[in-house]
Amino acid sequence: MDPYQSGIAAKVSYTAKRSVIAKIVAVLKGTLENRGLKIIFPRSRAARKHDVIELITTTQKECKAGDRVDRVSYIGFAEIQASGVLRVGDQAILKGAPQWIIVGFDETHYPNHLNVIMQPVAEQAESAPDVQLEDLLEFQFKP
Repeated sequence: MDPYQSGIAAKVSYTAKRSVIAKIVAVLKGTLENRGLKIIFPRSRAARKHDVIELITTTQKECKAGDRVDRVSYIGFAEIQASGVLRVGDQAILKGAPQWIIVGFDETHYPNHLNVIMQPVAEQAESAPDVQLEDLLEFQFKP
């Protein structure tokens, strides 16, 4: 049985982890209202150096394991520069400012790439940041 679905993984918590650094390699624009992403049960995913991940945002309120996410906006693709572990709750920092919080992962296109689903931080919810090629994105641990 999957330890995340059964709930036993909840007995293990992160006390520290290093930041994962990624570089924007493709910028996307677009919003969909019926995307149908499904948040997987694992709350963390390994991010290996040179892996490419897709960055997707949502303003949908219900975003937990097993939920369907329909309202999405696309940020782009990023290549992992410094490997580590991405986890739900990590903060995504762009140009020195927190922009998003990871709410889950979708494996629709896996193993080609992992979809990282994020919600805007409260103060950034109204305006999307200007993402450019080669921008660095830091995923910071937020206990």
